[in-house]
Amino acid sequence: METSWRTLENEYKTELQQLRMEKKFSKGEILFSMGDRYEGFYVVKTGLFKVYILDTEGREAILHIFQKDDIIAAPPVFGEESSYPGFAETISAGIVHFFPVGEFKRFLLQNAKASFIFACLAIKHVNFFRNKIFSLSFLSVKDRIILFLKEINATKSYVSLPIPKQQLALLLGTTPESVSRAFTQLLKENVIKEKHGMYRILSMPSSLAEQMTYYPDTPNS
Repeated sequence: METSWRTLENEYKTELQQLRMEKKFSKGEILFSMGDRYEGFYVVKTGLFKVYILDTEGREAILHIFQKDDIIAAPPVFGEESSYPGFAETISAGIVHFFPVGEFKRFLLQNAKASFIFACLAIKHVNFFRNKIFSLSFLSVKDRIILFLKEINATKSYVSLPIPKQQLALLLGTTPESVSRAFTQLLKENVIKEKHGMYRILSMPSSLAEQMTYYPDTPNS
């Protein structure tokens, strides 16, 4: 069974249209902050959004960049009196569909198949961020870049970076200088290729081969 948000939208189009609220956000606007009471989740329709946490010194660590059809903050739907586990902010102006948690839970209780599909999506989110923590802890900056490029489909065609390298450094848990050096090394080693400011993965480093097998492309894949 296909377990994607698109499947839910196709099979329960009318019900979901009745539940959702369309919201527009400008660049730099906050969707929610860490510790806020959980009110529901968001599905990105246009624009770019980031979810991040702050360390004890107030430095930002980006957990993921969310694009069209990505779901933000799915797992807390199944918690009791949950709070948002991080911050969500608009990178480029966009539109999201917001689904209030109370109404959405009632919808799931009335539709067993929808409940199963959404539970699978929530598990994918948890697994993705578990692997994200692993990559930040144990993988080199070069390997983290390869995984990021894989997320944005650079194995299939040339792609533009959706965020500046300074933001990418925050996402990868390193410095802009380290990101620049790693890109230079990957280009010299013919692991990636650049064309008109876009990148494509040419070959997978052997050190990443097994990890890539289990690493989801995105929280929603």
